[in-house]
Amino acid sequence: MRFNEREMRYFAKTMSTDKEGRLGHKHPKESVYKDRWMKLKNNLLFYFRTNEHGNILDSDALGVIILERCQIRPELAADVPFAFSVVFEDESDRKHYFSTTTERQCEEWVRILKQASSETLKSRISRLQEKYRQKTSREPRQLVLTKARQQPRRYSPVPTIVPHRTAPPPPIPSRPVVEPQQPKSSIDDLLLIDWT
Repeated sequence: MRFNEREMRYFAKTMSTDKEGRLGHKHPKESVYKDRWMKLKNNLLFYFRTNEHGNILDSDALGVIILERCQIRPELAADVPFAFSVVFEDESDRKHYFSTTTERQCEEWVRILKQASSETLKSRISRLQEKYRQKTSREPRQLVLTKARQQPRRYSPVPTIVPHRTAPPPPIPSRPVVEPQQPKSSIDDLLLIDWT
């Protein structure tokens, strides 16, 4: 998948997150867990370097994991307790391992990461649409279109197009031109002015 690296760095710095926290992360190319600060937004899991206190060391993300076409599952046989992994369908031999400090944190991260993919969202939408069909025997999209036709629009994000007029605009009425009059001043008028 291609993306603009500069835009992703900006997004990682400025985004509000769905979940964030400190996890141990073992990259598929590495053999040890490293402390990383994780930020999840939608289906993007950014990871950052941490300092000795566990806070973000550098505002630039080290990397991003796009949570699509992957499986997230607890790892009971991992070399650390409270671990889970992310395995991609097309790269089953490459696993990203993560570790937490408690079992509760591990379960929470697994649950949230499973819900993060757009595939999960699509399946939830289709289940809700099916429930709606069963209860009302109507298509969900028909309901939306019907409501949109019945209610007048208050705001339109699309600019209104005004048709071109065929007749020329009415002429602007002309006013008589009045020449400005020069004030008549004389030396006597100037002498009457109080100069004090």
